[in-house]
Amino acid sequence: ERCQRERVLCRLGAGGRRRGGHRGSPGSASAVVARAAAAAAAAAAAADEPSGADDSDESTGPAKPAEDAASAEALRFGNSAPGCLRSSRAPASRHPRATVASLTAALEESVSLLAAEVDTTFQPLRLLVSEALGEEAALDRAFVKDAPADEEGREEGMPAEVVATSEDSGIDYDAAMAGFAMIKDAGGIQVGDAGAMASFLALRAMKPRAEELGVAHPHTLRRLVVILLSPFVGLTLDTEMLGLPEGKTKPLTLALDVVSSLHSEARATLVRWFSRMPAEALEAIITPSLAVFDELHSRSLTVDEVRGPSELLAIAHEANEACFRREMRRILPFQRFYSSVLSDEIRPEDEYKRHILSQRGKGSFSFLMYPFLLSAAAKTELLALEARSTMIERIRHSESLAQSRTAAERAAAAHTSDDLASPFFVLEVRRDAIVEDTLRRIVNASPKWQLLKPLRVKFAGEAGIDEGGVRKEFFQVITRQLFTVDYGMFREEPETNTLWFNHDSVESRVQWELLGSLLGMAIHNSIILDVQFPTVVYRRLLGQPVTLRDLAEFRPSVAKSLSALLDYEADDIEDVMALDFTASYDSWGASKTHELVPDGAKRPVTQANKAEYVQRYVTWALEELISEQFEPFRKGFANVVSGKVPKMFQAEEMELLVTGSKDLDFAKLKSAARYEEPYDADHQVIKWFWEAVQDELSAEEQRKLLAFATGSARAPIRGLGSVRLTISRAGPDSEFLPSAHTCFSHMLLPEYESKDKLVAKLRSAILESEGFGLM
Repeated sequence: ERCQRERVLCRLGAGGRRRGGHRGSPGSASAVVARAAAAAAAAAAAADEPSGADDSDESTGPAKPAEDAASAEALRFGNSAPGCLRSSRAPASRHPRATVASLTAALEESVSLLAAEVDTTFQPLRLLVSEALGEEAALDRAFVKDAPADEEGREEGMPAEVVATSEDSGIDYDAAMAGFAMIKDAGGIQVGDAGAMASFLALRAMKPRAEELGVAHPHTLRRLVVILLSPFVGLTLDTEMLGLPEGKTKPLTLALDVVSSLHSEARATLVRWFSRMPAEALEAIITPSLAVFDELHSRSLTVDEVRGPSELLAIAHEANEACFRREMRRILPFQRFYSSVLSDEIRPEDEYKRHILSQRGKGSFSFLMYPFLLSAAAKTELLALEARSTMIERIRHSESLAQSRTAAERAAAAHTSDDLASPFFVLEVRRDAIVEDTLRRIVNASPKWQLLKPLRVKFAGEAGIDEGGVRKEFFQVITRQLFTVDYGMFREEPETNTLWFNHDSVESRVQWELLGSLLGMAIHNSIILDVQFPTVVYRRLLGQPVTLRDLAEFRPSVAKSLSALLDYEADDIEDVMALDFTASYDSWGASKTHELVPDGAKRPVTQANKAEYVQRYVTWALEELISEQFEPFRKGFANVVSGKVPKMFQAEEMELLVTGSKDLDFAKLKSAARYEEPYDADHQVIKWFWEAVQDELSAEEQRKLLAFATGSARAPIRGLGSVRLTISRAGPDSEFLPSAHTCFSHMLLPEYESKDKLVAKLRSAILESEGFGLM
């Protein structure tokens, strides 16, 4: 009975010490966790005893679970265990290795004890988890790939420290995820507590030496990775059980402290290791850190509380992008790193100010240091804010210059002053000369930052005030003229039906600048453009490097041939491939050859230089061949979209900003819709309409309906909830089809007498009609 009480008190942190006695040394991490694990079985046994028993009673009944716990404790500590826990059994391995096999065996033993009603706490599994995650030497061996016997005679199949390098962690990630998944699903709360406590204690031992981890000996960094992969790192612990001040804590908190303290060399090692992880493993690492941001809802987190998870996610994100550059694929979609809570809760103005201050050395933290956490919609808000801030700053500067001018200079610049004073960039164009008028106005805009202002368009000779509809029509009309093959500035890639720059184009640099400026102005004025560029166009606009994957996006057959070259390993590559450092292309109907390096025709492609050949070909095809066209295009774009925020975008996010999203949530379109009397949300015709849209129309018909009503078959970057669709009554029941003013997202719907008739007329309108009269 005295032994049983001692074990229960050990679990609570040594009861005598809790009453104010001598605290003493807490012992090793393994010992503390072991006492807690063994005492859990004793506590369960005590709970099963007759209720009349107390501390003074002598135990006369069997105490097999307690004896098994004592034996297990003795197995691990031999003669160093407390006297009441010693056993005559031979000690087990000092540092048990966590493998799928060892975990499976421990789980099977635990299940056998459970079935025999001997132990209900999964004790064998808890003990293995406690040691495997609580001891540094055991962590070094956890889920490590097997290495063969070496010259020192290490047993074949045992892990060797040399398998950990700055490029390879040596961890068998598939085995780790399989093992952790098994014990998470089957082990219950007791195993979870044991794993969390072991992880916490191991991390506490790591923290004082965090700056040394992985620097001289990469395998020491592996300990941290194993814990980050475990399902226990995000669990909450009662600190009293660890002899710490009262409260709650998580191993994750300590893990993030360790990550934040790593040497830059170790951080770079983690990036390389993470970049070779399978998706399941990287997902396991980022999920607990992303969950930290959910707490933004319930309380204000300190800078230190958000810096840790932000830094770990930054490492994972860098690894994800490194894999993308190396293997032309991301481990996880970049959207997986979004924090929806942060994206929704962030205050753009406050965060932008903090970011500016931090870059000037006057602040310590801003979430904009970690832009991958923000959704594309949140970044769009920041982009608009930066444009407004830039415009205000330039206006103030212009006003300051104006005050220093002479009277004659002010008179000469009067028309410019009027433009500067206007809150809008006003563009008046003739319909039959829309390109020429637009070109002249944009080229003559001085200074260029005026293009950042909200656009107001007026068609010459037409009445009306631009409240957004005329502007939308302007972009629709000019896009159909300029961003087409017929105009001669672009050519269509036959394999993918995307537009690419025509290297034979003779259009002036000014016209290419106009196209770039129009693209930027569409972004700042929230206009979706129907332009079919490959993503690499946006990657280049953002100054990001191009890869073979970019070529594969719109010229897949060429990219496939280059990939086959990279995969070819035989020594006869020169004979089989018969390639040199040249590239052939078509110009004005004739075939031409370009040397990728000086005397490229005399330099054959070999195994040693094939990677260089592929990279030079990609760079030539995507950059050098179209430089005369793309550089002025990029300059025009930069006149409108520049600064710090655009660099925070992924190329795919910038593409989404220009062309809209294919993800159509018509429930959100319905919730944001407005109606004009006598229609309202409860009118029968309106109910029929939304039932038809959501239940009757196919996905293709839904896209055509959206284009019919709004002028675009895609959703804005903020989703269909940001589209203000207006539906009005177009008279009583009739045979007329629905119509729409696409520039105003305004739909005219007759009051049909039945749902079937409404569906039929709606289908006829969206499938058979074109043009619908832009107003």
